[in-house]
Amino acid sequence: MDTRKKVHAFVRVKPTDDFAHEMITYGDDNKSIDIHFKKDTRRGIVNNQQTDWSFKLDGVLHDASQDLVYETVAQDVVSQALDGYNGTIICYGQTGAGKTYTMTGATENYKHRGILPRALQQQGDPR
Repeated sequence: MDTRKKVHAFVRVKPTDDFAHEMITYGDDNKSIDIHFKKDTRRGIVNNQQTDWSFKLDGVLHDASQDLVYETVAQDVVSQALDGYNGTIICYGQTGAGKTYTMTGATENYKHRGILPRALQQQGDPR
């Protein structure tokens, strides 16, 4: 991860059984995501309804494991914090999107622990 002073933005996508796969496409670079909604024809032909969004990010974590999320998003931030630098990791999203799972994880399986327990376990960088 780049250690320059900048905010990094990642999106984590964890598909469910009723996930709208046809609405989302991922860039080949794993750093962009496009979302497309079909026009609501009930509102008429000219309804100025936005149907397409494109986002450029530092990374797209599509169906990523807790381990990969930690390595990609948090490991360097925690390492730098242990060296005395400030760092913040936040999760943002709608209710039920998986923010708590990403941050704290699941207790029934060790590999499903989240960012917080992994950060507490991480040792300082042995550089």
